[in-house]
Amino acid sequence: MKVNRSLRFMVIICLLFGLISVSNIAAAAEIPVQQVDGGRFHSIVLQSDGTVWSWGNNWEGQLGDGTKEGRVTPVQVKSLTDVIEVAAGNWYSLALKSDGTVWAWGDNTYGQLGDGSTIDRNTPVQVQSLDSVVAIAAGSDHNLALKSDGTVWAWGSNYEGQLGDWTGIDHHTPVKVIETDSIGQKLDSVVAIAAGNQLSLVLKQDGTVWAWGSNGSGQIGTGNLYESMSLTQVPNLKSVSTVAAGFFQCLALKNDGTVWEWGGGQKSESDGSYAYVADPPFQVHSLNSVAAIATAADHNVALKEDGTVWEWGYDQQLGNESADPPVQVQGLGSIVSIATGDRHNLALKSDGTLWAWGDNEYGQLGDGTTSERDVPVDVPVQVHLNHTDSFHLSDSKSNESGGSHNEYSLYYGYISSPGLELSGSWSPPEGSRAIVTVSMISPAGLDYNLSLATVGGGNRSPAETGEYPDGTEFSKVEVPEGYAAEWKVKGQSGNDYSQDEKVLVYVAIQYVNY
Repeated sequence: MKVNRSLRFMVIICLLFGLISVSNIAAAAEIPVQQVDGGRFHSIVLQSDGTVWSWGNNWEGQLGDGTKEGRVTPVQVKSLTDVIEVAAGNWYSLALKSDGTVWAWGDNTYGQLGDGSTIDRNTPVQVQSLDSVVAIAAGSDHNLALKSDGTVWAWGSNYEGQLGDWTGIDHHTPVKVIETDSIGQKLDSVVAIAAGNQLSLVLKQDGTVWAWGSNGSGQIGTGNLYESMSLTQVPNLKSVSTVAAGFFQCLALKNDGTVWEWGGGQKSESDGSYAYVADPPFQVHSLNSVAAIATAADHNVALKEDGTVWEWGYDQQLGNESADPPVQVQGLGSIVSIATGDRHNLALKSDGTLWAWGDNEYGQLGDGTTSERDVPVDVPVQVHLNHTDSFHLSDSKSNESGGSHNEYSLYYGYISSPGLELSGSWSPPEGSRAIVTVSMISPAGLDYNLSLATVGGGNRSPAETGEYPDGTEFSKVEVPEGYAAEWKVKGQSGNDYSQDEKVLVYVAIQYVNY
């Protein structure tokens, strides 16, 4: 009689343990993404359970995982829960919690973390003296917060007056944007905020757009290139529903679904160089029925009501009314939200999955590589958020044989979503060391990978994985006192997961001295 691999593995375990009763547990549902944003070279997402995940460049600790090690797949931001909104600056990140407080981590050169210092942080710290916040926005090196009373607060770099207190002095904690400037312009009834490169934008309830700060690339749209140290209404705009601020340019989405652009336009000089122009906002041609907008360093992105995504502005065509029309990003549909980093893009589907494309030098696409995904030719790749869950102990036994002490344990778990990883560990008692053998077989139709390592003393030493004649994967390590054996099981691809198929791992421990 032919015995399949799964049955043979179970027979081996039952012979060792006797009849085993394994309690059933509910399979964890995959947690959908709720919101996403992109920084200079990193990405950040908020999940529906209030946790925050990030990946990409981590030079300044902007991933918030307690290290400065870059990641090509998502890691969870430490000690952060109950989050309702996230935002990414150049080299730092922000989060708004449900209690109205704001938290920040990463680069703090200009006080953009708002904790009263200029010390970088690789885990979140609370922004001081700020509560009752309902919306946040991160620029290159400064931030805006909208409070429930309609006031706007700002902190970080103030080189171009972007904090709106008309001092030009950086602030390491939030300051209130002046509500009435020197010429009597009033900042009231604010419903939305956006922060760009040394520029701040607000949308008022009456559908008008106001700006202050840098105007070096015409991003205030007033016909000159001088910074604005007063509240300035952006001309030619009314009935606006959404605003977005980029590095050189700005966008506005009107209630009628049209998109308007200003800033970043260039003209050729006689010496062959380029200079910025200060044209007022113009309508982006061949683009209508738009539901959302986003700006990057060298292009713009729009989401249409039909769930398709469109791009324009590459090759020095930002802020150019006669530029090539937007082109559709191929391979994307059913999109409900978009975001951009410096030169990469993110899109959230209606099923809660996240997709990314563009520059990937630092792994900011989150696909486990640093391979660039050019647009609009290449199809965007799906990002799987990695979760770690623990194995559950089902049964254990021990025996003495020939003067040797042995222990046997059976663990189970479920890889119930793409990217989920199951892990377990064991450490020898004081004065002991042991040889640990871990065995695992993939459920029928699925391909799981087993890994085993010795961990301790700041080092991690992976062991080789082999295969028994029946196909069962195994790995073996010797674990000294003060070290631990750590095993992990993960799907080989994004398709290797099941909410119903149980993963069984058998751990045999043979003490060398006991």
